[in-house]
Amino acid sequence: MTSRMYAGDGRQVTSQQRRQDQSNDDVFLLDLEGKIDTLKNVSTDIHSELKNSTTRLDTLRGGLDEAQGYVKQGFDNMSKIMHNKTLVYEYADRGPIHVEDGVPNCGSAVRVVRGHKNCTEKEDRMTGEICRPGMEMGRPNRSTQSIGSRARLMARQGVTNDVQWNAVIASATETIASLTPLDIALLVNALTKVGKADAHLYTMIKDRIIHLIAFFSSGHLAMIMSAYAKAELMDDTLYQCLKAEIDRRMYEFITPTELCMVLNAVAKCKERDNAFLEKLAGHIRYHIQSFLTQELALVASRFHALDFYDKPLFDTIEQLTIKHTGRFFTNDAIATLAAFTHFDAGNKHIREILKSHIKEQHEYLNDDDYSERVRSSKLNMEDKTDLLSVLCRGDC
Repeated sequence: MTSRMYAGDGRQVTSQQRRQDQSNDDVFLLDLEGKIDTLKNVSTDIHSELKNSTTRLDTLRGGLDEAQGYVKQGFDNMSKIMHNKTLVYEYADRGPIHVEDGVPNCGSAVRVVRGHKNCTEKEDRMTGEICRPGMEMGRPNRSTQSIGSRARLMARQGVTNDVQWNAVIASATETIASLTPLDIALLVNALTKVGKADAHLYTMIKDRIIHLIAFFSSGHLAMIMSAYAKAELMDDTLYQCLKAEIDRRMYEFITPTELCMVLNAVAKCKERDNAFLEKLAGHIRYHIQSFLTQELALVASRFHALDFYDKPLFDTIEQLTIKHTGRFFTNDAIATLAAFTHFDAGNKHIREILKSHIKEQHEYLNDDDYSERVRSSKLNMEDKTDLLSVLCRGDC
């Protein structure tokens, strides 16, 4: 006989059902206990990891403190070195260095240097520059290493005083054999930039450039080639030497500035070596994604001037021009349009985009300025007429 009980809601509950419910409760409790044990294990692991992390942090903190000490010591040493360097040059520049029996009496300057262990290189420089046999009595001449930097600084500051520039030219002429590749690049670039290029100096420097050609960096080569071309003092010997070196080390030219300087100089020299131009065009195309719109326009216009068409390069220029049309200045857009009209007159799409942009620029220019820019360009008559139509004048 099965015993019966009644639940709180009046339902009958058999003993079998009670056993089933108790069994379910036991399973639930066992499962709960298992989860609690798992959580305890996880908590133990977390606590252990926290202890390990704390230990690692303490180790790192100790390492950082030690590194900070090394850095502080390094700065202290650098400060001492700079202080010693100042003492050396101030002491050496106080008065004349006398020459007795052909031997310069520069012991005072050398003693100052030898008094500091960290200035051994300065000692060599001092003995090489100041204690040179046969040197004129009096204050030493400025180091040849500063000529290029001094010329660059004067060019940046817009110095127009002929006396100062003549002094730089005279100093460079006297020390031509001691000029470094960096000095030469900075010097000729600065002189050309301010319109003070000296034909005699440039001719003298040319031989040293050829002699040291392998020691010039890609930036130096680009600066020299550009400076000589702009000054119209480039002769065939120097040009062929620079061109051959650039051809061999083309992979070193990766910045837009270097590539544009080389291309601009090549265009001014009216290069006709198609193999070299093809290599240069391919190299420019490889790096052209980083070019600004002004640089894109320069590339297009210079190859237009050379009458050399590289389709893959101009296809890439077209894509970038369409993408960045709004960034083109008026003259850059006109030069790019002239190049595409010359090489790919059937490409109506890029031509219409550029012409539309140029017409929009008319709003920011007065009529005479806009007209002069269009009329003086290398555009064909059809494009000029189209662009001038926005002026709405009778003579257009």
